[in-house]
Amino acid sequence: MDIRFADKPTRSQKICLPMFDNGKHIGLSKLDGWRCRTTIYADGTIDFLSSSGKRLPVSEKVRNAVRAIRDAGRVPLASQLDGEWMKRRPDYDGPECIYLFAPMVLAGEWVGHLPFKERWEWINKLELPVDDLSIKKSDHMPNEPLLLPASANCELTEFFDIHINVPRTEGVVIYKAEGKMYGNPREPKKSRDMYKIKYREGHDGRTKIE
Repeated sequence: MDIRFADKPTRSQKICLPMFDNGKHIGLSKLDGWRCRTTIYADGTIDFLSSSGKRLPVSEKVRNAVRAIRDAGRVPLASQLDGEWMKRRPDYDGPECIYLFAPMVLAGEWVGHLPFKERWEWINKLELPVDDLSIKKSDHMPNEPLLLPASANCELTEFFDIHINVPRTEGVVIYKAEGKMYGNPREPKKSRDMYKIKYREGHDGRTKIE
């Protein structure tokens, strides 16, 4: 399988949000985890890889969840799904899970050239639970091994403001609905098709409760 790395978003600020057309952009949670490539090889074996290609110490519970969608035929063999592993920090206080964003490889074919909206809709068809933006406390987080990050079904500035008190988020990532994943097998690069708009850095703490 040709394993590639996703592009990094371009840094931006909340003041720029009004320029993003809600109909042409999709907002997703910017999570404070570890980028994870959930990989199902052609022989059915499973790996969880960081952006640098290192194996992540994912628990058996999460592995079993991926095995289940593999065995049910919901994800074909020789596939790789882009996501975020929420077990990065030693002081992480929530349930271990992987938030899945979009497929990168399906049945051995690179699909990063497809519009983000199409890849995001493919992930949604897996019928995974969706994180709830109304959640304010870590112990109320859904205890599911595989999740979809919250996405914007409202105006993007409102979506950003909602996130400020949501546990383990840093901001939002705005994707062009028609945007591509260019994929670089050596190193990630900045992408003009996605923008990272943050209200805090990861080292400033993940949860802000007021």
